[in-house]
Amino acid sequence: MKLNILLVSYNFHASLSPRALKWQKIIHEWSKQNNVEIISGDKNINQGRYSSSLTKMPMLVNILRHFRWPDYAMIWMLRSLPMVLKKDLSQIDKMVSSSHPFSSHILALLIKIRKRDLHWTMDIGDPFFLGSTIKINSRWLMPLNKYFEKKCINFSDRITVNTKALKSFYVKDYGICKDKVFVVPPVTNAHPAEIKRPSGFKFIYAGRFYNTERPLNKFLDVVKVIVDLHEDTVIDIYGPFDSSYHDLVKLKGLNKNVFFKGFCSQNDLRVLMKNYDYYLSMGNIHDLQFPSKNLDLLTYGIPVLYIQQSKSDPFLEDVKDIKFICPITRNLTKSQLCDHISSINHLFDSDDECQLALLLAREYIEPSLANNQKQYYE
Repeated sequence: MKLNILLVSYNFHASLSPRALKWQKIIHEWSKQNNVEIISGDKNINQGRYSSSLTKMPMLVNILRHFRWPDYAMIWMLRSLPMVLKKDLSQIDKMVSSSHPFSSHILALLIKIRKRDLHWTMDIGDPFFLGSTIKINSRWLMPLNKYFEKKCINFSDRITVNTKALKSFYVKDYGICKDKVFVVPPVTNAHPAEIKRPSGFKFIYAGRFYNTERPLNKFLDVVKVIVDLHEDTVIDIYGPFDSSYHDLVKLKGLNKNVFFKGFCSQNDLRVLMKNYDYYLSMGNIHDLQFPSKNLDLLTYGIPVLYIQQSKSDPFLEDVKDIKFICPITRNLTKSQLCDHISSINHLFDSDDECQLALLLAREYIEPSLANNQKQYYE
């Protein structure tokens, strides 16, 4: 039966954000068998730099952050209100909303209030109040954050999260039925490729850094250990950056080893992988979220050194038997690094071991393929 599905997600069309890429892949599959309509409001990013006029006026930015609610997508939410309140909902069978930003859920809540029998799946990629590790808005707005997060959760018919830890968080603190919360994997449309044996020490990293979750200074401390052991180490970093990043690299004495390349599409990134020996990744400090890029680590075709920050990192627990994913600590020593590099090289001495690692990676990826993502509306 063909369904009419409505997706409410600020990030979708032009953005290179993980949320947008996820839903682009899913909607591509859903549209083959269903009618899909999208309410979104994202826009293009300027060459990977935070270069809007607002970033040059920190005082104005702080004032806006103090009063905005629920988050940075407030203007889009307000502009969308007339359309949401007048929209003909008679033909909509299912609705999915995705965060962040939480503004997407507020719009979905208004739609749900208008049509109570509309099945609503609330996809929580990033928590808004409970479990949030970043500053969304001002502290004086926290009671409002909690009230509306709980209201959305109560009104929704299904909640999807990426980790068991976050599910437990919501079940325990909001008292909702555990059967209402589904743990679903991040999404990919790529399959694991043959793993290339390293021939040098050229590293790549792709993604954002966050002061609270994935701090650049801690990442560079690990890079420093690698450079001290192998002076010819080069690491190219793809993703958003600003001038302070260059200052920090210079302060660490790594300006001859670390280079910021700006944004790069996922397709281009896959092509670039053949030019690198290792992927240097970094997990989150908390285990409530599962970065979607972790799945891609299994498909790039190069070994991964994964900086572990949480003792219960859900990704590392899942892939502990996939030997080309090598966990390392933030306080890495030269001796430990040598052992890790030796362990990776040893993997390539056995074709059976390599094939086993690839087989396990393929089995792990299967539930995350975009064409398997029907739990959001079934």
